[in-house]
Amino acid sequence: GEGFENKIAELLAKDLGKTLTYEFWLDRQGYLRNTINAQRCDVIIGMGSEVDSLRTSKPYYRSGYVFVYRKSSNYNIKDWDSEDLRKGIIGIVGQSPPTIPLNDHNLMANARPYRLQRDLNLPPSFIVDDLIAGKIDIAIVWGPIGGYFAKQSKEPLVVVPIPEYQDKNIKGKEEWNISVAVRKKDKERMAMIQGALDRNQDKILKILDEYGIPHKPVVLGEKVGN
Repeated sequence: GEGFENKIAELLAKDLGKTLTYEFWLDRQGYLRNTINAQRCDVIIGMGSEVDSLRTSKPYYRSGYVFVYRKSSNYNIKDWDSEDLRKGIIGIVGQSPPTIPLNDHNLMANARPYRLQRDLNLPPSFIVDDLIAGKIDIAIVWGPIGGYFAKQSKEPLVVVPIPEYQDKNIKGKEEWNISVAVRKKDKERMAMIQGALDRNQDKILKILDEYGIPHKPVVLGEKVGN
C-alpha cells in the first residue's frame, strides 16, 4: 500500500520483527463484522480511539476535519464566521459532523452535499478532485484525506483545520484521537503493539508530516458522548 497508514503499519511490523500482510475492506456498515471479528485480520490501524467493542492503543495522533480551498481564490477562511465561506459552493459529505456547524451558521444554502457512502466508482479524492476542477469552491473533508490529496495536487490548495465544535454540539465534534485496534481479548498483542508505538512515536509523526496529514496533540481522557 502507498498510504500513510501503510507506512505506519510497516514501521510497527519491522520494529516487532513480524511479517505484514493486508486484508483490504471498505470502511462502511459491517466493516468490523467482516474483518477483525471474522478473523480475517488481527489488527486495524487508523481506528477511532473511542471504539468500545475493540481494545485500542493509546492514541498515536489526533486529527479533525478541514476546510480546503484553491489558493488562487484568495479566500481567507479560518473558522465558521469567515465571510469567504458565503462566497462559494461548499462541498461536504452529508451527515458528517461539520454539517452541524454548517447548518448553525446558515450556510446550508451554499452546500453541495456528497453521499456519506461514496460511489465505489469514485476515488477517495473525489471531493478534492471536484475542488480542483472548479465544480466547488471549498471542500470540507476529514483532515487526512484533505491534507494528503492537497499535497498531491498540482493546483495549490490551502488546508485549514476546522475549530473544535463539540462544546456547542457534541454531534458537531470535529477532532478525534486515532489508535491501533485489536480484538478485546488480545491483551498481549496490544501490549506488544503499544510498545512499538511508544518506541516509534517520533517516526510516526514524521510520516504524518511527509504525507501532509494535519495533526494535533492527542487529548487523553476524552469522554465522547452526550
